[in-house]
Amino acid sequence: MKQVHDALIANGIDIAKVQGRTSDPQYSIEYLGVLFQRDRSKRKITLSQTSMIDNVVSLMKTHLGKLETDSIPTHITPARPGHILNIRSFEDVENPSTLLNACDASFFRSAVGSIIYIAGWTQPGAAYATSELSRVLSNPASDHLDALYYLIGFLCRMRTVGITYQPPKLPAHRNRAFSYSDASYGC
Repeated sequence: MKQVHDALIANGIDIAKVQGRTSDPQYSIEYLGVLFQRDRSKRKITLSQTSMIDNVVSLMKTHLGKLETDSIPTHITPARPGHILNIRSFEDVENPSTLLNACDASFFRSAVGSIIYIAGWTQPGAAYATSELSRVLSNPASDHLDALYYLIGFLCRMRTVGITYQPPKLPAHRNRAFSYSDASYGC
């Protein structure tokens, strides 16, 4: 995605032109599960994925047999503080009863895949927890499923939070890019 001549371009498609909204000072467009909200007067673009997070939460509720109106516990961190996930292989499993059945494993893979997409676009705070869960996609256990439920609770709490891009509020003469390097690095 890039901004070219004050138009929003994603994958070579001028999204605003397709939607017929190029003249609106403020508009919202959902494209590939990402909501792009533009405010030209404030010169900012906000990306959020409320509908994608809602889909993952709905998938979890369906998997658990809960009603859509049921709430799930939310969390302020993407993973339990101090909780360490173990990576297991089929040869190392001490207790095979902790491995997930085919239905649970399928849900686990689907949910982790969706969260990888969400973390890559608008929820970088969930990226580490998601990467840890993705390490066990081939052989998830019940504690991994519990960690996934916890992560989904975090995303549920953060569902309206996105990423906002806007220029810095500096005087024109200070609006410059700076780069620093360590000349003695590696010597």
